[in-house]
Amino acid sequence: MKKVTSFCLLGLIILVMGCGSSFSSSGTAAWERRVAEHSTRTFPEYAEQMSEKLGITCTMPRDFIDQKQFKEWRIRENRNVGFAYTPVLTSKDKQCVIMYPFYPVHTDRIGDTPVYSAGEKKEIDNLMIKDSTLLKTPHWKVGIPRSIIYSEIRAALDIDDRAWIDPNEHITVLAGKEAQSLFNADSVFVYHIPMDRPYEEKYLHCTGLAISKANRPVMYLKWFFTDEGKKNEQEYLNAINKTIWYEDAPEP
Repeated sequence: MKKVTSFCLLGLIILVMGCGSSFSSSGTAAWERRVAEHSTRTFPEYAEQMSEKLGITCTMPRDFIDQKQFKEWRIRENRNVGFAYTPVLTSKDKQCVIMYPFYPVHTDRIGDTPVYSAGEKKEIDNLMIKDSTLLKTPHWKVGIPRSIIYSEIRAALDIDDRAWIDPNEHITVLAGKEAQSLFNADSVFVYHIPMDRPYEEKYLHCTGLAISKANRPVMYLKWFFTDEGKKNEQEYLNAINKTIWYEDAPEP
């Protein structure tokens, strides 16, 4: 139980750090190293905690190797939008990397209401009718996980935090029976993240994947590809199908 409690506490700390606030370049460097030392998990450890605490089953995708790493990665060097990830997997051919979220985002733990343009408010209002992943706040309707996805795309494009994002140009949404068959989820969001620098010098392309189910934590994963790996992107994405599965939520 102590291990699970520590998992949750560190997750909440890093969630605040990762979802918009900041990765400090100097003042918190030592603290971040200490967090990494105590939070790196092997894939089996991650799977055990996810199942026990959140009711999400995780199994290792075929032809991937656990790097047993903890990574903090932000979208652009000049933007404070990022997240903490562990475990980190590399494909056996070394053309693809998958980062799992240190702790999935609980929709009821995001206290700040994102700022949207009039166009985005209208789009979210329309989507509320048919998308069970959209929740209401005391202020007005806010789309989760769309709000975080929009924030990541804006950061990747290096545009204003209030700039209009046309979801049809940036996001592919899988919903209904397709999302259910893949992850027992309500919606799956796939979106390209333009990179301002390679990841580990060789991975030049990044894709975001968000898996969500109403009233459950959202899984935000990042995929990195070499030029060669990008040619087979769909094959790598397919490798994760049914390896993340929403079971019944644990009793509180």
